[in-house]
Amino acid sequence: MTHPDQSEQQLRRALRTMNDLQPPTDELFVQRAVIRGRARTHRRRNALVAAAAALVVVAGGGGAWLLHGGLPGAQTASSASVPEVMSDSGSQGAPEGGAGGREQPTFSAGPDKAPVPSAAAGSDWFVGPLTPQRAAIEALAPELTTAWASTFSGAWATDGTNQRIVVALTHPDLDLERWISANVRDATAVEFVTATHNYSDKAALVRRISADAPALATEGIVVSTVRQDFPADRVAIAASGTDAEARLKERYGADWVTVTPLPAGPGGTLLTPPPR
Repeated sequence: MTHPDQSEQQLRRALRTMNDLQPPTDELFVQRAVIRGRARTHRRRNALVAAAAALVVVAGGGGAWLLHGGLPGAQTASSASVPEVMSDSGSQGAPEGGAGGREQPTFSAGPDKAPVPSAAAGSDWFVGPLTPQRAAIEALAPELTTAWASTFSGAWATDGTNQRIVVALTHPDLDLERWISANVRDATAVEFVTATHNYSDKAALVRRISADAPALATEGIVVSTVRQDFPADRVAIAASGTDAEARLKERYGADWVTVTPLPAGPGGTLLTPPPR
């Protein structure tokens, strides 16, 4: 029996390789295309089923995530803003201390704890260095001027170092005093005194005077500034005009306002900065 020589064997291997590289017949090509199409359809069906299941779960647990974030793997510009949207929705209309709201400090509730409009939130109560005492009172200012506005009267530093703070209340309130002292963290740095007028009433008077300023100008009184003066427990007005001090005290009450007379400027300049 004769065996093919080496060159014949190489030729046979080359021919087999050429046969393998031949394109499939039309029938084989169609069969393979059908198989691939069925596999693709199957994968799409599985993806739709998974998406529907995710939709049901999200709808049961809160649809906001789906509306803002979309399905997994479909990140959009709106999904990046979900924390902001949730934060905004929690601060608008959600009850304080509840879901989406901020936790209230633990103090007793009372008829004088109803929130009232507040303008300054403590940003202009102090001048000088930002000490821990000053920072603590400024951080409490939004609460003091809303929840405690009928008890709180004002706060100021005893000197320019802002090391000691005076807090004025219309009457002693142990819950409020403990809460302030705990936040300042140095009971010796806070002194509580009694005042006559509360923050809410003085803020309302500041708004009233600001609203009256155009009418006062027609009467010859030009109001330059109006603000709360915490140490004096008054509303401080700086104004120019004939007998401005006496007329303003008569109009708003000598026990409510202090007036700093100013020289009349050329034509008069009316300035009513935001009330404290």
